[in-house]
Amino acid sequence: MTTQLAEEAIAGLSLPAGPLTFEALRTALQTWFGKPVKVSPLETLPSRDQPASVTGLYLDTADAGQVYFHPDDPRLYQLFVVLHEFMHIAAGHGGCHVPADVLGRGYAGVTAEVSAARARVPGRTAPDRARTVDIEELVAERGAMLLLTRLQKAGASPGEEAFA
Repeated sequence: MTTQLAEEAIAGLSLPAGPLTFEALRTALQTWFGKPVKVSPLETLPSRDQPASVTGLYLDTADAGQVYFHPDDPRLYQLFVVLHEFMHIAAGHGGCHVPADVLGRGYAGVTAEVSAARARVPGRTAPDRARTVDIEELVAERGAMLLLTRLQKAGASPGEEAFA
């Protein structure tokens, strides 16, 4: 079911056939979304070795969709995280409910939202809460994998593929 929902969301973007560039994907997403989609590192996050960190975040503001990724993550993982957040947009899931001014105050401003988001991630859900896994997270994960496959085929050299 998650694959079907992810494929339907991707189909709604009217992407060109075959390998895909990141900019072509973002352009199609912005066209579908009706406003710009900005991508940037969330510099106020603690380093990855801290227990209360986050991999990515999507905020839906009045004038743009803002996608953040953790600047300490490996480059390929950053891309996967951005694609995961793109899938939340494409599937119409809505963004995190963190006001931009709170986000601007740094990590302390997003702690509650991060905790809520982590509770939805399948790998972090306690076995006794497994049935409460958020389907939106599963769709975003599956869609990110589908998009990553198309992006990786879009012209990376063998060396780039081997070393991401």
